[in-house]
This record gives sequence, C-alpha cells and structure tokens, in this order.
Amino acid sequence: MPFTPRVAATIRDALLADLRARYLALTPPQDIAIEEGTPAYNDADALSKALEPTEYLAGQAAARVLLRGQFGTELDQTAHDDGTSRDQATKARLSVPVTGPSINGTTALNGATLSEPGGLRFVPIDPDTGAALTSITVDGSAQATLTVECTTAGVEGNLATPATLTWSTAPTGYAATAATSAIARAGTAAESDVQLQTRLVERRRARPGSGNPADIRQQLLDFAGVDEVFVHPCMGPDGIFALGCFTAVVLGAPAGDSTAPGIFYDAPTGSPRTQALMKRYLLGEVDADGAEIPEALREGFLPGPIHPDNITIVTPGATGADVVVTVTTSVDYPPSFVGSYVVAVSPAPTTTTFSTTAGITVSPDVGALVPDDLVAINVSTVAKRGGFALGKILTAAGTSVVLAEALPAAPVAGTTVYPTTAAWQAIREAVFAAVDNLGSGTPTISADTNPGNRLGRFPTESWGRPATLRASQLIAAIMAIPGVTDVTVTINGTSSAVSSSKNVTQLATLTIVPG
Repeated sequence: MPFTPRVAATIRDALLADLRARYLALTPPQDIAIEEGTPAYNDADALSKALEPTEYLAGQAAARVLLRGQFGTELDQTAHDDGTSRDQATKARLSVPVTGPSINGTTALNGATLSEPGGLRFVPIDPDTGAALTSITVDGSAQATLTVECTTAGVEGNLATPATLTWSTAPTGYAATAATSAIARAGTAAESDVQLQTRLVERRRARPGSGNPADIRQQLLDFAGVDEVFVHPCMGPDGIFALGCFTAVVLGAPAGDSTAPGIFYDAPTGSPRTQALMKRYLLGEVDADGAEIPEALREGFLPGPIHPDNITIVTPGATGADVVVTVTTSVDYPPSFVGSYVVAVSPAPTTTTFSTTAGITVSPDVGALVPDDLVAINVSTVAKRGGFALGKILTAAGTSVVLAEALPAAPVAGTTVYPTTAAWQAIREAVFAAVDNLGSGTPTISADTNPGNRLGRFPTESWGRPATLRASQLIAAIMAIPGVTDVTVTINGTSSAVSSSKNVTQLATLTIVPG
C-alpha cells in the first residue's frame, strides 16, 4: 500500500482531532480546547513540525521499494541483486584510410595519436585485441585502413563521416591529416537511471533464465557495439518453426546523420566482430569485446537443451524506403526560391559548382538564385544519408552556380535542385530518428505450424521499436517542428513500408520539397 507523507499542518490537525476524540470518549465525557493558542494546539504544532521530516523520509523509503522510485546507488544495488549492472560508457572506434610513402612498407607510429578540431583524441589500435598499434603496414597500393579508438568514452567520439583528424606527429611519409571513412564501433553513453529502470522492469516481466528470449537478448546486448536484439524463439536457421532453436536479429547503434551502417550492425573491415563471433560469445569462447578466453576459464551462456548448431544470429536485412516529404512552412520559414533546377551535363558538375539546364524552372533562368540561398542537391546515398546535401549559394550568374562550401560528392547530371527552408535539417533529423527507432517484424505463420505463436518477436512492439514505418508517424513528428504548417509524406509511393521477421526498414532516399 503506498505511503503519502503529510505536511506539518495536516499532522497537527490529525493529532488534535484524535486528542479531543479521546477526551470525549471518557466517562463522563470531557472536552478540551484545541483552538490556535491553546496549550494542546501549541504542543501538537511543535510535535507535527518534528514529525513532518520523519514522514517525508518514510515516504521516500516506501517509494524506493519499487524500481520507479530508485535512483543512483540504490538502483545499482537493485541491479546487482537482479544479476546485472549498469552499462558503462564505451569508446567509439573509427576507420581511417591512410596512404603510406611506399608499397608494402611498415612505418613506426612512435606513440602518435590523431585528434579532431574539438580536442577529442584517438589512438590507433589493433582492431582484434584493442592494444595500441605500434606501426602501420600498407599493402601493394600503399594503402591501409586504421582503426582508431577515442580516449573519451561516450557518444562524443561518433564523428560524422568524413571527419578530418590531425596527427600529433605524423608518421614518416604520411600526410599530416587523415579523413575517417566509417564508424567501426559506435561509442555509447553510460546507462542512465531511466534506462536502467526500464531494462530492469523488462527483465522482471520476462525474467532471463534457462535460455528464454529475455536471457539470450540480455547476453547479446552486452556484446560490444550491439544496441538492440530481437529474439525469435523456436525459429531454426532456415526460418522455419523448430523446437530447441532460436534466431536473434542484432542491431547496432543508430546512424543519425551519418552514412555508417547504423542499426544494420556489420563487422568493420579487418575485424572479426561478426555474427559468428557473437555466437562464440554465447558459447563462452570469447569475451564481450571478442577477445579469446582461455579454455579453462570458459563459462558459456548457452542452456543445455540448445545445440550450438541451432543458434542463428543475423544482421537484419534491409527493406528500402524512399521517403518524400512535401512541406508547407510559415512566412517566417519561406523556401529559398520558387521552382526547381536540373543539373546540366556540360560543364560537368563538381563539389563546389554546377550548371543548370534552362527551361525547367518557374523562374526564367538561374538569376532567380541569389547569394546565401539554400538548395538541396542529390549527391547519392553513398555520400550523404538520405541522398541530399545542403548547399549554400555563393554566386549565381546565367547558368553557372558556385557554392560557398564543397558538397560531399559532385551531383549527377540530371539531378533536380530543390529550394529549402530553415526547417530542412530538423525535418531530416525527425525522419532519421523515426527510421533508427525501427525493429524487425514478427513472422506470419499459421497456428497449425506455430502453436502459441512462439516465433513472435521478443521484445514485442508494445515495448518500443515498431516494425512498420508509417506516414502518419512521420507527419506527427514533422508537424511539431517550428515553422511547419502542413506536410504530406509518402513512403515508396504509399503510406508505409513493412519489414519481415529478419528485416528492418532502411532509409534509401529522403526528398524534402516545398508544398
């Protein structure tokens, strides 16, 4: 039963009422003055002020009986008693291609590190062992891809690709700077009280143990780089109902504005962190970072009734979604111009300039563009998530346009150039957040072959991470952006994109056009 602490005035009034009731119950009945200023009132008032903090502390203690009332150390102690612990922050690892001074050569690092303009420092490491790298060995093309680890734990090290890093002391024959090509393993923040509370509640709703879905999910969540796991009990390697089997769909951290694989967890180049390695982790052969465990110290998590051959761990397949957002904004967020342009074939467009084809715009020519206008240009989904990059006009004359900053890649001839508004980036982020919050679907199998729907996804969609991307959900998120007055959304030309049990919807092209 919940306990609600009372304020001093309530305690005082209750004491006086009880005292008077006791006097009136005497034989013969007596009465006592309890008005303000009487001895009884003064005594009860003084006592109530002493009892108020006691009741407050008692209320706090009562609240802490439940998970939702626990924070900090107390929550950590509950997690320990529950057989788990708060997830600590992890360090981001990035892939950095470099070019050496000669083919098939090895150059000593001598403790050199790389840093980004904000001051974050990255140490070159061996991707398999995590040990600091002592030298760089390039191939027959004088190329090598370094794995560098941020010295600061948390999400700060998840730099957008490409990001320029500067050597503290460049190895002999190497350029002073290098650009990242991908996030090899996303850094994560320490688990917050709210996140830990949510996880503990999930554990209690479906208590891990003996290889049930909650147990498998919890073990795989502890593996480096894994952000979410969906378990299909009784699903064999071929996707067919089978007792004694399970299939786990493993997702990585959200990609955000990055072109990294994101939730489509994949092993970084040159690293053994594959789904096969996660399976070995369940067998107790490697630790959560993929390092070998001596045979005498191995303690597997796999329950006895499940044969190793009946474990299937997969990265989700991608169901592509082309999203078109048509948005109307207020007078405070007007589009940069009216109409659209098409990038011409000649002269060939570059990352800082492009030419326009006449006759396909509401305006008569490129003169409708002026300096500081913002434009959205398709530079491919390889160069920019969603395909479109933001460009700012430096100069525009005739059919020639020069941008103030270089694009991630040159636009393709025939690409449409759209006007944008100040709400453009916020719209992108809203769509990215919705897509990154998706999970895999639930198989559709008849009750005859799947008694009790034991192939159902764990955790269910009611716990979060829906399987379907709906236009209505994107509209609700975009309408909350300042300046947006109306919006329509289509996904693959319809209203939704549905994923299968081993698939997750992946954003292909995101096109934002004025209404």
